[in-house]
Amino acid sequence: QASGDSFMRGWYNWGNLQDGYLWFYLVNLGVTALLFLSAFFTADQRRFTVCAPAAVIWFICEFVVFQPNTYDNNKLLYAAYFLVCGVVASYMVEIYRRLRTLPGRRALAVGALVLCMLSAVLTIGRESIAGYCLYGDSQLKAAEYIYENTEPEDTVLTDMRHNNEIAALTGRNIVCGSTSYVYFHGLDYTERETDMQSMFSAPQANCALFEKYSIDYILVSAYERNNFNVNEAEIEALFPCVFDENGVQIYKVTF
Repeated sequence: QASGDSFMRGWYNWGNLQDGYLWFYLVNLGVTALLFLSAFFTADQRRFTVCAPAAVIWFICEFVVFQPNTYDNNKLLYAAYFLVCGVVASYMVEIYRRLRTLPGRRALAVGALVLCMLSAVLTIGRESIAGYCLYGDSQLKAAEYIYENTEPEDTVLTDMRHNNEIAALTGRNIVCGSTSYVYFHGLDYTERETDMQSMFSAPQANCALFEKYSIDYILVSAYERNNFNVNEAEIEALFPCVFDENGVQIYKVTF
């Protein structure tokens, strides 16, 4: 795990794959990118104590990555950006005060605020009219059934999707979640995924696998049908269906 490209290594310009260096930060940071250096080099002691750690973090993250996925450097850069925003905002207030004799300084200030907040306002506007649905009604009812009718240590055989309602809403064990969490850290779940396919497609011939993973329930929904070759007829013949709602079924494993 800690060798090769798995963890800390030198890597210049972390997540910038196609833009010029300065342009990348200009389009991503906007006014903050334009004013950061001026704010940093003219900062008084109080602002400097806030800004200096951010500069150190930023400098290190430009040359070193600390995890297999280089883009994850943004987790450190968010903290640095949070500090930088405060220092730049203070610097902008200072500029506004110094320009008290400049005609139209209020209009200039409004323009600067628009540049600072426009992308955030557009994002909030987009989200306010978006129609995302993380979980459908039948998924919520299935999760509610699992939560109310199973034991905390029970295990459910279900799909490996990222937003799995069983793992997210009930706290029950699942055989295998999204491998994207651990793939970049070198953990291989190929065997487990293969075993899941075997249990879904030929449950009667793979009773030993159900015992191996201590499976108590099977969830069958559109996700499982799309991602696994689910033998629903055999599952129905072997296990009692304890929940059935709009294409989502839960079977209780009774070996």
